[in-house]
Amino acid sequence: MADKELIAGRKKEKNDIFSSKPVIFLISLFFSLAIWCVVSMYETPETDRVFQDVKVQMNLTDTVPGLLDMTVFGTNEFYCDVTVNGKSYLVNDTSFTSDKIIVKPKLEDIRTPGIYEVELTAQLINASAELSVVSVEPKYITVYFDTAVEKEFDLILVGADDYTVAENCVIDSMTLRPSTVLAVGPSLEMNYIREIRANVSFSEPISSTTQHPVTLEFVADGKTINYTTVKEQENLYLDVQVSIEKTYEAKVDFVNAPEGLDLENLISCSLVDYGKTLTLYVPTESESLMAADSITVGRIDMSAIAFSSRQTVTAERYNRSIFYDVLPESFEVSLTLNTDMLVEQSISVPVVYNGENSQMYTFAETVENVIIICDAEKVLSLDLAKIYAQPNDLLLNKLESGEQTVDVLIVLPGDCDYAWVAGKYSTAVTVSE
Repeated sequence: MADKELIAGRKKEKNDIFSSKPVIFLISLFFSLAIWCVVSMYETPETDRVFQDVKVQMNLTDTVPGLLDMTVFGTNEFYCDVTVNGKSYLVNDTSFTSDKIIVKPKLEDIRTPGIYEVELTAQLINASAELSVVSVEPKYITVYFDTAVEKEFDLILVGADDYTVAENCVIDSMTLRPSTVLAVGPSLEMNYIREIRANVSFSEPISSTTQHPVTLEFVADGKTINYTTVKEQENLYLDVQVSIEKTYEAKVDFVNAPEGLDLENLISCSLVDYGKTLTLYVPTESESLMAADSITVGRIDMSAIAFSSRQTVTAERYNRSIFYDVLPESFEVSLTLNTDMLVEQSISVPVVYNGENSQMYTFAETVENVIIICDAEKVLSLDLAKIYAQPNDLLLNKLESGEQTVDVLIVLPGDCDYAWVAGKYSTAVTVSE
C-alpha cells in the first residue's frame, strides 16, 4: 500500500510540471520560432542584388589567343556590374561578396589578330546552388588581340637646330643617346611604322652641358599608332656638350731653381702668342676648370737657361694640368729676368769621386768655367771652397777603357738655397783596364 502511494505521488508531481503555465509558454515559443524559421527559409520571396565593378579575368593562359602567342593591347583591365538572384537571406548574407563571382571573356573564336567584341560570362564559386547570375553589364567588351613584335629603328632628331646659346658659350656637340631604339607593339601596327622621331625643344638659351629630354613620335603611313612603346624609353636623352669662354692667368712652373730665390720678383714671363692671360673654351660640367683662376701651362728647367736680359724659350707642356685636353700642344714663353738681383760667377771646382772601384778612374783635377748664379744680397754667404764636381757613377760603369768624358754634377753647399748652377758640365776621365 505504501509503494502505491509513493508511485502515485511521483506521477502527480510530474503531471504538475507539464501543467505549469510558464513551462507550457516556453515550449510553445520554441516550436513557434522553429516553424517560423522553416517557413522563412522556404517561403521567403526571391530578390536581386547588383555587385558593381567586378573585375574581368583577362588571363590568356590555356586560351586560344594565348596558345597563338597573342596578348591584349590597349586597355587590358575591364570591370562590369553583375546581378545575382536568390533567396533574400542568401543574397543579402554578409559573407556573400564579389570575391565569389568570376567574370571571364569568351575567347574560343579569337584565332587571328584584331579588335573584337567579346562576350562576358559570370559564374559563382563557393556559393549556394539556389543563387544564380541574372545578368552582366556590359555584356560585351572591346578587346584588341595581337602578337607582340619587336623592331629596331634609327632615331631621327627633330628640332635640334632651333636653339639659342648663352653669351660666351659654344655648343661642342649634340648626340642622341642612344641613337637607336627598340620598339615593341602589335604586329598590325608595327607594319605601318615608317620612322621614329626624337623631338627636342629648347625653351631657354643653352648655357651648360646637360642631358636634355626628348619626346618620341611614331610616324606611320596612313594609320594612327596607339599601342606601340619603346623599351627603356625613360633612358633616352639628347647629350648637349657646352663649353664657355673663360680667361685664366697663365703661369709657368720653374724647376731646378733654388727654393730661396724669389722667382716672382726675379723673373717675369708671358706667353709669346697670348700674353699673360689665356682664353679658352672649357667644358661647363668640369667643376675644377670652372673654379680655377689660373693655368700652369708648362714648365721650364732653370738649369738650361742662358741668363740674358730678355729671351724666348719653349716651355715643356705641363701634362699634369687639369687643362691638359684644352691646351695647345706647346707654348713659347718670353722671359725677362731682373739681373739687378743676380750675380754671375765663373769658377773652377775640384772633381771629387769616392765611389766603388775609384782606383780604376783618373779624373781631371778641376772643371773650369762653372757658372754660378747667386742672389746679389747673399753672394758673400756663398762658400766657394765647398763647391765641387761629382762624376755620375752610373755613367762611369758604362765607360770603356781609355780616355773618356763623363757628365758631372756641380754640388753646392747643403745649406745654400739662394744660388744655382747654370748649364751642364763634364770632365775628362781615364779608365784603366
